[in-house]
Amino acid sequence: MPHTHIQFAHCYKQQGGWADVLRRFAEGKGTLYDLEFLEDPESRRRVAAFGFHAGFAGAAAGALAFAKQQEESGKGVLKGLKPYANETKMVDHVKQALESVEGGVENVKVLVIGALGRCGSGAVDLFRKAGLKE
Repeated sequence: MPHTHIQFAHCYKQQGGWADVLRRFAEGKGTLYDLEFLEDPESRRRVAAFGFHAGFAGAAAGALAFAKQQEESGKGVLKGLKPYANETKMVDHVKQALESVEGGVENVKVLVIGALGRCGSGAVDLFRKAGLKE
């Protein structure tokens, strides 16, 4: 990877695939700024972490992509996302998209791994607001 990347790479604690990730940067002479290690220089505390809102927005993006894939051709692709004026407009759009799948929103099932965590609780909240049954 020849470019500069700023991301949660999850590779400096020997997580799955870590060697391949670092090898690709080394071979491409790219630079990786891993947000997992972005710290306040004085307190040495992490300053970046995914949280509730990342889970909420990520679940919305995933739901919209799923709805697009369910279109008649089965080859629908979510081509991009744009900001919403507020949470209600985003939730309404997700709900409308899921209503368009076969069986409607009542037929959609999701599994949120880590549903009680920071990201997971945001994802669960989005799905509840969009009308999915538990």
